[in-house]
Amino acid sequence: MLLFLGSPPKFKADQSTHAKDFKEILKDVNNADVLFTFEDRSESISAHRIALLLRQSAFKDVFCDKDDAHQAKFKGIFDIKNMSADVFQQAENDPAYSKDFSESMICVLLKNWISRETFIEILEFLYSGEVRSISEESESDRIKELLTAAEKLKVSSLVDICNYLLKLKGDEKKTDTKKKNFDQPTPPPMSV
Repeated sequence: MLLFLGSPPKFKADQSTHAKDFKEILKDVNNADVLFTFEDRSESISAHRIALLLRQSAFKDVFCDKDDAHQAKFKGIFDIKNMSADVFQQAENDPAYSKDFSESMICVLLKNWISRETFIEILEFLYSGEVRSISEESESDRIKELLTAAEKLKVSSLVDICNYLLKLKGDEKKTDTKKKNFDQPTPPPMSV
């Protein structure tokens, strides 16, 4: 039994480094098992299936449910393939490519509707939970572009953040009436 005389000892917890740690993991291409390629042949991006499974998104839905019918609903947004010899050969000249990629790697071909820069922002958000590229001062068009991408990729928490910022700007995107009502907005967690 512990008995404290007077006040309890002071305890100081270190600030969480979760977001920073996951951003570092995103840079680790050697242990990546997902390769995002772009239809416009922009430079590929390596990622980690486990990090993509941590947040709700279209990737979590598809990676968890290998059913062809489930994958078909995202057909216009992206295609998923297991790494094959022709994909390896195509990726070989890509800086994100590593000889250590295994046959279990998943290749996700992103269609032309999304730019590489916007996808990087989505990916960083999926890893860290932070969205640094937009803030209350951001242009409405930029927020709407990120909102559209977040909606298509089913990143609901980022959709909420973008909608909140647009509400603050008085420039709401017309959305489905079944979506959340933002009459009394409370700011979602966001690091800017």
